[in-house]
Amino acid sequence: MINMDDKFLKRLYIEETLKTRKYMGFRLDIALVKTILTMIVLTALYLYTNDLIFSIIIGLQLFLILTLLNKATIDKKIKIGKEKLSQRIKKEKFKKKIFYSDYNEFENFIMLYLNQYRYKDIRKIKEYCYSAVKNGETVYVYLMKFYEDTCIEKIDIRNLLTMLIDERAKNSIVITLNDLNEEAKEMFEKYKDKISVELINLDDLYSFADKNSLLSEAYEYKDIENLDKKVHKKTSDIIGNIFINKKVIIYLLAAVLFYAMHRIVFQSQMGLYISYYFIILSAINIAYNLYKSFSKKKIENK
Repeated sequence: MINMDDKFLKRLYIEETLKTRKYMGFRLDIALVKTILTMIVLTALYLYTNDLIFSIIIGLQLFLILTLLNKATIDKKIKIGKEKLSQRIKKEKFKKKIFYSDYNEFENFIMLYLNQYRYKDIRKIKEYCYSAVKNGETVYVYLMKFYEDTCIEKIDIRNLLTMLIDERAKNSIVITLNDLNEEAKEMFEKYKDKISVELINLDDLYSFADKNSLLSEAYEYKDIENLDKKVHKKTSDIIGNIFINKKVIIYLLAAVLFYAMHRIVFQSQMGLYISYYFIILSAINIAYNLYKSFSKKKIENK
């Protein structure tokens, strides 16, 4: 059983859908957008009706409606995130299992894969190399299995393609567990059609195993505590969210809006101070991203 409270799990599921963003930043963004939209409507109504109480009531109603819509969005993200988390954990466990399996186990799995896709008369030519027949044509199958997290480099692909050309292989399949680096990808894409070679990667093998119900309950996650990715409530996460360059537009819009409210709706200094806050935040954001961009270019030019 999972030994975590529902609140933590919901945060974990939501963060699973946010890619590089963090949960706290996501919630702060939602709160800011809801506030801005509410203030825009409130200001527009006040300008049209000149009735402050009516404008506030409608603004509050809009805020509640946005909150309900946000709740529906969050529930949807929780559902999607739960499925994504389950798939990610299953895939990570599958990756560990297949990388650290011995040669016979790995070979048996590949034989199962080939049989499922109607390859017949499978024969072992040498280690990590097989021949098979599909639709009356002979197909050569090559396995590339390096250490975990090792990238296949250009020289590996060049050696493989050279071997395929020397053996005059008309149709070939390369099954690899490792990712190709950029140079290796470019070389493979350049020659794959010329010598008719197909690449089967770890994602393809996982999809096959998952689709055909080959992953037992051992691949399901039982305890969230052992996951590498957790929801962190760190100051650095919130600061990182503030300095996203796309936020400048929102900050400037908020600054203009609160200044307008200070001048038109609420005759108090609070709106003015909030406007100044967003202007300063915009300036810091722009300065930070410019510095980051120049530093990156400086490092690249070295």
